[in-house]
Parts: sequence; C-alpha cells; structure tokens
Amino acid sequence: MKVLILTNLDVGLYRFRIELVKELLKEHEVIISLPDGDFVDEFEKIGCTVFKTDMDRRGINPIHDIKLLVAYRKILKSVKPDMVITYTIKPNIYGGILCRYKRIPYAV
Repeated sequence: MKVLILTNLDVGLYRFRIELVKELLKEHEVIISLPDGDFVDEFEKIGCTVFKTDMDRRGINPIHDIKLLVAYRKILKSVKPDMVITYTIKPNIYGGILCRYKRIPYAV
C-alpha cells in the first residue's frame, strides 16, 4: 500500500512523527511531501520517497496557496496513493479537499 504524508515542516514530522513513519515503512511504501529542510535526507535514508514542495506555511497569499493546491494535485496524480495522512493546517485543508474530491482515504 502507498501512504502519502503531506506536511509543511520537516522538523515537526521528524521530531514528533518519526515513529509512525518507521512503523508504516515496515509494511508500506511511504511518500512524503514537504518543503526542503534539514531532515529531508534523514527521511530518504530510512526509505521514504520525498517530494520537495514549495510552501509558505504562514502566508496568506491566495496565489501561493493555489500553487500549493496545484502541486498537491500533481503529486496525487503521479503517486496514486492508497491513503493520505495530513499533518499541519495547510496540508490538512488543501490535501483534504483534494482527497475528498478524488475519493482517496485520508487521515488528519
């Protein structure tokens, strides 16, 4: 099964959800979409595929948010995940909208 994780910060995912990622890797393929950061290499070392996704996690510019929505749409189309896990607010909202539209199961 392919599990896609959408997040806006590599540090938060690594420090608070690394155990979940490692457990998922035991039986599933894990793909992570996040902005480039210090822990991207760590995720790749343990076996995750990483999509570096530009995002302004604190911004309120609608054009940037539409670009994020389009980027998530492209990732969902190329990865074809069986399950999506969203972590943090923008991935929760935009990932959730797309998953609901495409009828992909997701967890917040």
